[in-house]
Amino acid sequence: MNAEKIKQLILEAELCSPSEANKISNLLHNHLVIENCFCENPEEYTRKAGEVSTDVFNEVLRAKKMFPKNFTNQHEGYAVILEEMDELWAEIKKNQIQYDIEAQRKEAIQTAAMLVRFIVELT
Repeated sequence: MNAEKIKQLILEAELCSPSEANKISNLLHNHLVIENCFCENPEEYTRKAGEVSTDVFNEVLRAKKMFPKNFTNQHEGYAVILEEMDELWAEIKKNQIQYDIEAQRKEAIQTAAMLVRFIVELT
């Protein structure tokens, strides 16, 4: 069942406004997609994906406070993304026997946040 079909069912049942129905249908659709993926634990995957989304958004806000100007152009945006990727790669290469997962996660979140900024600011 796709998001549009879910939205239509919600609207037909007159459960909420069209904009709320759209939000709910997208959330339900995303949950159904994750539930039907080849995950061992779809609920845990959904929970973690939500945490990651929140962390990336918070990092975008933190970075915008530190650097409020938009990227000047695609070249600058790419350079910032590449710098973050290099920092992630450096964390990955540091110790291949005992990984610092928190440091890697932090760098991955920062990389994702810069990708979000690139998409929002330059497209």
